[in-house]
Amino acid sequence: MKKTKLLFFGLIILLLASCSGNAKFEITNNSDFTIDSLCIKPSADSKQEIISIKKGETKKYTTDMSKIPSSDGHYTISYIFTENNQSKIDSFGYYTSGRSMEKLTKIEIDNDSLYLDFEF
Repeated sequence: MKKTKLLFFGLIILLLASCSGNAKFEITNNSDFTIDSLCIKPSADSKQEIISIKKGETKKYTTDMSKIPSSDGHYTISYIFTENNQSKIDSFGYYTSGRSMEKLTKIEIDNDSLYLDFEF
């Protein structure tokens, strides 16, 4: 019985330790345009870090989750295609208790679509 409890608490600690304080993204611009003013933020946060990505370029992006309340939510990505000034905004993913569940989220941006790949 003691071994079972010890194993249970060990698994809980391992699960909690595996949740990251930061949400990490790898963004690839597969569109025909340069992307400007790209921002990814948790739904419970208004702080924005903005980047630009040229056509065919891949960039890493990290969102600080340390100041997020211990709540559940989703991420929002917003950006502008510079050549035609078209803005886009989409929601995706999920975080729990203010923590990212994924090690890395890969995002590919096309002219009219987002493709997501989650690594746990």
